[in-house]
Amino acid sequence: MKKYLLLVSLVAVFLSAYSQGELTTQYCYAFEKGTSTYTFNDSMNLRTAPRLKAAVRDTLAMGTEVFIDEKIDSLMTASGKEAPWYLVHYTKNTENRTGYVWGGNLCLNPMRRTDIKFLIGLKGLAKRKSKGSNESFDVMVAELKVLRNDSLLDRVSWDLWSTEGFAYNGSRVLPASGLKDVKYLLQTLFSGGACGIPTITQYLAWTGEKLLLLPQLMSVADAGVFSHDEQFVFPTDKNGKPGTIIKTIEDEETDEKEHTTSKKSTMRFIWNGEKAIKQ
Repeated sequence: MKKYLLLVSLVAVFLSAYSQGELTTQYCYAFEKGTSTYTFNDSMNLRTAPRLKAAVRDTLAMGTEVFIDEKIDSLMTASGKEAPWYLVHYTKNTENRTGYVWGGNLCLNPMRRTDIKFLIGLKGLAKRKSKGSNESFDVMVAELKVLRNDSLLDRVSWDLWSTEGFAYNGSRVLPASGLKDVKYLLQTLFSGGACGIPTITQYLAWTGEKLLLLPQLMSVADAGVFSHDEQFVFPTDKNGKPGTIIKTIEDEETDEKEHTTSKKSTMRFIWNGEKAIKQ
């Protein structure tokens, strides 16, 4: 019964996220003055003013580094993404240039290793159908692109299964952690930053030639009611096993009498150099 109640709580969290549909992506796109990021779209227009109908001053290629000079208070929504405009400057053909770009077309959390750029961004909303029915719902789609010397090497996208868990994005490049034929592990997470809104963590393996998606992780908590946490243990981590990715799952639930029950479980995946195979 307790396991059933926890499952109901988790389902309720996701249904709430779908039904509310409140856009909070602007917090992901809160770039600070003086910082830099990269253009995320395959090409992006630089405009003379912070509005869509303003004249195009230049077109920037994907992966162009831009420096934030000023955040414009007005927000624009497109493809389910809500973000402010920014005044930026950049260098093109040794010439310094300025103009306005929409924040929703910028890389959220740029990562680099030597001459490789890893660009993480949001593609926008997409329709998905519920299993066993014709009902559809919106999901936000994230994408990671890999560039070397401004040439696209690979790209991969995945569903975030929510429309409001985007108050924060964190991304980092990690060692291969003992995974066969992997050069780097990339970790990126999206969080709603509030009780009851899931944090979605996606790991990707970079082989040096292509990106490989690992199973997705989800953590969510409602203070004083329940919590659900999923983590990976990689081969070189403490308690890790060669050739194996261990998924740890911890559930905690507090009833009306403030009695707390906890449950821990694991799931194992065999890594064959190309994908994680569930055992």
